[in-house]
Amino acid sequence: MEGLLPGLRELHRVVLNVGSLQHDAQKCASFLAPNSTALSSTDTADPTPADNEGHVSVWCAREVTALQLSLIRMLISRADSQGTDPDVKRQYTCIVDLLQQADLDKTLICLSVTSDKVLSHLSSKCLSCLVLFQLKTKNKVNIRWLQFCLKSLSESPRCYTVMPCLSTLICVFKGLLRDENLQQGDILSVLLQPLDPTFERFCSSLLSDVGTTHCQTSALDPESSCCLSCLLDLMELLIALRIKYKRSLPLCHTVLSVTIPQAFTLVSSPVAYYVKRQFILVLKRSLLKKAGEDFYPVLHSMSQPGDPVLEQEITMLVLALLNSVDQGWLLQVPIRDRISSFGGSYMASESSPDLVVLGAVCLSVLKALEIQLLEVTLSSIIAEKLQSVMDQLLAFLRHHLGWQKPWHPCEWVSLVFIEQDDDMLEVANILLKMYLRCQNFWSQVPVCVNPGNEMGIWDGISHQFGCDPNCIFVLLLNSVAFDTSVLLDFLISSETCFLEYFVRYLKLLKEDWPRFCLTCTLLELASCRKGSARDVPNSFPLQGQTESVAAAVVLQSPVNLQASLSLPTSITNSVTQKNVRHVAPSQVSSYECTSSLGALQRLVAYDSSEDSDSECSEEQDHPLAAQTPRADSTDIYKQMGKLKLKGECPAFSTTPTKTAENTNLITGTLLKSARCLEELQQAINRLHRKQLFPYNPSALLRLLIHVCTLNREMREGKISH
Repeated sequence: MEGLLPGLRELHRVVLNVGSLQHDAQKCASFLAPNSTALSSTDTADPTPADNEGHVSVWCAREVTALQLSLIRMLISRADSQGTDPDVKRQYTCIVDLLQQADLDKTLICLSVTSDKVLSHLSSKCLSCLVLFQLKTKNKVNIRWLQFCLKSLSESPRCYTVMPCLSTLICVFKGLLRDENLQQGDILSVLLQPLDPTFERFCSSLLSDVGTTHCQTSALDPESSCCLSCLLDLMELLIALRIKYKRSLPLCHTVLSVTIPQAFTLVSSPVAYYVKRQFILVLKRSLLKKAGEDFYPVLHSMSQPGDPVLEQEITMLVLALLNSVDQGWLLQVPIRDRISSFGGSYMASESSPDLVVLGAVCLSVLKALEIQLLEVTLSSIIAEKLQSVMDQLLAFLRHHLGWQKPWHPCEWVSLVFIEQDDDMLEVANILLKMYLRCQNFWSQVPVCVNPGNEMGIWDGISHQFGCDPNCIFVLLLNSVAFDTSVLLDFLISSETCFLEYFVRYLKLLKEDWPRFCLTCTLLELASCRKGSARDVPNSFPLQGQTESVAAAVVLQSPVNLQASLSLPTSITNSVTQKNVRHVAPSQVSSYECTSSLGALQRLVAYDSSEDSDSECSEEQDHPLAAQTPRADSTDIYKQMGKLKLKGECPAFSTTPTKTAENTNLITGTLLKSARCLEELQQAINRLHRKQLFPYNPSALLRLLIHVCTLNREMREGKISH
């Protein structure tokens, strides 16, 4: 085989440059055809060269075969590329056809099950490329490969052919998912239909095997853990293909409604932690309809039009998950310390739970709860289900976060998702939608808040469930240091979740401004009281944070809020010793225009009507909305008046236009929040005038202007008592 090396090197140079072949196709095919019989002794031979002549021959045969496999894969890739010259493409395609006539697929299957992991990997990749190429050019499935997969999946999960089979299936499904030109769903049906019953039995067998191992309390071997990991990849790809092609395929339906629920037991099985972690992430992406997003080479929008059949399939998964949660599934989910980077380790003082898994569990449960609440119409059932799930979720968080006495019940969102902006916004959006769904279920105003116990307002149900929208929004602003540029990045990025959440919250804020002011005031008060025994923190602190991001100051301002609101003298003295600091607004830079935001465009691209509420009303009726009338703004102001606290606070440098009797206090948190929204409105308006904003923000601007007007009127004392 040594005589093939010069010809292979020359062929490699030509194919690498996508050039025309100097030899005829038949001769090139003879160079490339791998010989599996010449490697019969490779399985037991040392793959490194040795002095022994026989070992040198085996090593040379192995290297030649590896080079042939790499060249075949490269040749198929060039023949499939749109950028290849048509004449060159015909030459390369002819060579591939000649190789296939010489049973290339059979040879690749033989090599894929060899114990040499390098050759097995290369041949599996090459076989996958060949199958995909035949799907695209000949519109047919390679029968020999399909039979190999069916036979392997029919064997025991520990069979040596299972891993090569799963590897080729994963590569083929990835190719189908990534190829934007291959839009023929019928090919997918032809490919998946024969696999359906066999694959389902294989999954059940493998998961049952894991369950049996769990009963024996013995650790699962690394090969089985690797097989489970490949199976999870394959399951996610099948769900992603289901979403992309919008075809109701039996195999995809089985994975969503049967196989994933069966895999819930993995979290309590003696499998490697990375397998449990991977399963929880697959579960999260499946519920969010973002399955397969990590398999795309570039950022890819996963938003799809409504698919009623898919919704029904996901609902079945939701019911299975919530039933498991009711049976204590959350208590079985293991959360280890966060994974260190580059193989290092954290010091004991820096250790913290794996927030990726913790956040994925929370997001999965909340998404499932949101989907189920949309299906329920009876208010009593909604309240019961909401309380049951949220109690278990918060108990789960308290256990893993070390919550002894949380500073605020709603802080968990910022704590868990401090490193994952996209998931934080997704959770905030879900909690807001659930709040609006059950709007009048929440206690709008506490029955009694005694002086000296102002934090009793946190006893409201929305706070105790950790889903009060005003608290979550203020804590979100605090987590980004009230930085307008960060919010602007969220709005103009391809991630549309913040746009949906922000529009929905601003509509609530228009009607709930007094309660927002009360929330800011009490958050500021809680911050000052927590820090009164020591230096006042820079801003209201999140548990576990060692650094704050902005000044915690209670500022005197010409505002008319029904009653004077002051801080205790002990707190005031500590506050006055601090310099007043504010977060400087970031300069708004030029942003690259992106494409339209697709399905969520309806939230901002309204007609020319002055009020955006009618165009963006919720599609679902709120079953609890008619129970009690909305709390009056004056009730909130009266509640603020009950906080009879005395003291002096440093004044903010504003132009005093009101008399002393109309002068009340406005907290630094409220001031920074309002200023952040005002600067955001100005930045969006400026970019829109320059035609640099990626979509029409007219409705968004109307909402922001309305909120800024409320803030200005409050500061000027124009809001009636």
